[in-house]
Amino acid sequence: MSDTSLTCYKIDAEPFSLILPSECVAEIVAEPIITADSSQKAPWMAGYLTWNSQEIPLLCFENLLVADFERPEGRLIVTILNPIPKAARKTYGALLSFGEVQQITIPSDVEDVASPQEIDRRHVEAALAVNGSICIVPRLAALGVAFSYY
Repeated sequence: MSDTSLTCYKIDAEPFSLILPSECVAEIVAEPIITADSSQKAPWMAGYLTWNSQEIPLLCFENLLVADFERPEGRLIVTILNPIPKAARKTYGALLSFGEVQQITIPSDVEDVASPQEIDRRHVEAALAVNGSICIVPRLAALGVAFSYY
């Protein structure tokens, strides 16, 4: 990590929370209206969300990490991502989550930890120990590939 702190969004997820730099996030939608995707080409494809008059592909990051993740019932939150640099599709994307989303500051001395063995590490850039819990930093290129399935 650099010598300065970094402002990020922490998205509560299972089995590990997700960390996204604030520059990646366009908006947090607390009460999303989701259109189901009947094709279900992959378990992580969660459907679509209409946002700013655009149909945005929606994926469940937990299903990228753990294929048989069962999505809980209850409150849904969607994080709209800015277009991913160097992705095949230059479009907004969205991540479905089931916990809270909060803005946090990651200190420069944050501890890197080994990526947990039980997850698909192709989608993980780093694992960090943040406030006593393991958090995953997604590999943006892998998210770009996942969104290209839509």
